[in-house]
Amino acid sequence: MSRISDQVLDSVVYLYKSTASAHNGESLGGSGFLVGVPPERVEGQLHCYAVTNLHVINQGYSVVRMTTATGETEVLSLGQDDWRGHPEMDDVAVCPITRPATEMIAMVPTTAFLTREAVPVLSIGPGDDVYMAGRFIGHDGKQRNTPIVRVGVISMMPS
Repeated sequence: MSRISDQVLDSVVYLYKSTASAHNGESLGGSGFLVGVPPERVEGQLHCYAVTNLHVINQGYSVVRMTTATGETEVLSLGQDDWRGHPEMDDVAVCPITRPATEMIAMVPTTAFLTREAVPVLSIGPGDDVYMAGRFIGHDGKQRNTPIVRVGVISMMPS
C-alpha cells in the first residue's frame, strides 16, 4: 500500500447533525472531503466544495467539521438545504465552502480525479486496489479530525 498524502488526509471532513455535536466530537455522523476546483477565469485561485454521500445528508448530518491550515478544527454550520445532490441521483452531495483567499486549507485537486479516458490508458479494472480516507466512528478524534485509511479492491467495472 502506498502512503496516503497528508493533503488527502487533511482534506477529510466529518459531518454531524449539529454544531454542538461537532464541537463535542460525538460518535455519530459521516465523513467526506474537500475538493478544490479551479475557476474558469482566475488563475491561482480555487473554489472549495465539501463532498459526501447524499444518504449522509438525507440522514441529517450536514454540519461540517474540518481541519484548518494550523491543525485546528473549524465547524461550519451548514443545513441540509445548503447541499446539492447529483442530478442523476448518484449517492453524492456537494456544498460550496466559502473561505478567505488568504486562508489555505487542504483540498484534493480535481487533477487527482480519475477520468473515464484514463481508465483504459492506466489499465484500471477488477483486482486493482482502492484506498478510502474517512472517519472511523470508534476513534474519530475530539480535538481534531483523525481520519483512517481503508483498503478495498475493485470488484466490477461498468461496461
